[in-house]
Amino acid sequence: MKKIKWPAHVSPYVCFADEELSGRFRSQEVYEGLTLCAPGFYGPQGRELRITLAGQNLADQFENQHFLDVDVLNFEMESSALFFLSEALGHAATTLCLGIANRPERTFSENYKKEMEALIGYVMERI
Repeated sequence: MKKIKWPAHVSPYVCFADEELSGRFRSQEVYEGLTLCAPGFYGPQGRELRITLAGQNLADQFENQHFLDVDVLNFEMESSALFFLSEALGHAATTLCLGIANRPERTFSENYKKEMEALIGYVMERI
């Protein structure tokens, strides 16, 4: 909170993946790090459609940030709902995300279908 110019209307919270479940997916093929979950899809993720962003791009502010000595590697909005519901219902949860956008470099993967299918296979083998 002290490092980031956090919007006053956003209340951040921290969730942790289940350690045993996450351990099933550790390998040389997986980068382990933090996922920041944006409070929305377009503006909060730094995307402009037809309206200029109301504030600074949160993704840019988290570049090179660490929490508990872990790097921030991902920025999206879906994982927050998964973790919230899992915790509320007493389930174990973790996420594996395919990087399709390199926000600091402003590059995006166009043809990531094969990589997504490989990730799905990777997860299914370890469940």
